[in-house]
Amino acid sequence: MPGPSTSLSAVKRSQVRTDFECSICRSDGELPVSSLACGHDFCDTCWEQFLTLKTEGGDVHICCPEPACKLQVP
Repeated sequence: MPGPSTSLSAVKRSQVRTDFECSICRSDGELPVSSLACGHDFCDTCWEQFLTLKTEGGDVHICCPEPACKLQVP
């Protein structure tokens, strides 16, 4: 089962953004953010926690954390 760093490598890394607020944890300020091709950005900390929980729970079809988005993590 892949670890968080392996899973996060499937996610497109973005630049550090200064005008960003993560919709999961509500952290804001200067944050490194990542997204899938859908463009729904989340901070890297939330991505790592989300992917870790999903993979440790045995999920094999993991979608973007945005509730209405059905794009799967490759």
